[in-house]
Amino acid sequence: MGAQFLVIHVTEAPRPFVAEALAVDPRIELVERATDEIAKLLSKLKMQAEVAVVSGSVTEETYNRAMEFAADLLIIGRHAAKGIVGRLHPHAYAIIRQSLCPVISI
Repeated sequence: MGAQFLVIHVTEAPRPFVAEALAVDPRIELVERATDEIAKLLSKLKMQAEVAVVSGSVTEETYNRAMEFAADLLIIGRHAAKGIVGRLHPHAYAIIRQSLCPVISI
């Protein structure tokens, strides 16, 4: 179909007390680790996609990246666990509510 994909992954910023106690900014390691894992997954799936791994508010950063990409569709994941825990991620409702395009949850 010629679709372009953007994978958005947001790492939540650590609590200020924890961040101050560490010599190295933990956000850097979280972003690098997530970027590597996404690259491996895309390679395994033989997919090409732009990747945006950022640190901050999940809802705000997802909205901002989708807007910058001019997304026509937003696909969000669910937890793998069964039952109530396996349903929508805690940020899903806010993402769905703020999205300017249709949202699919898988």
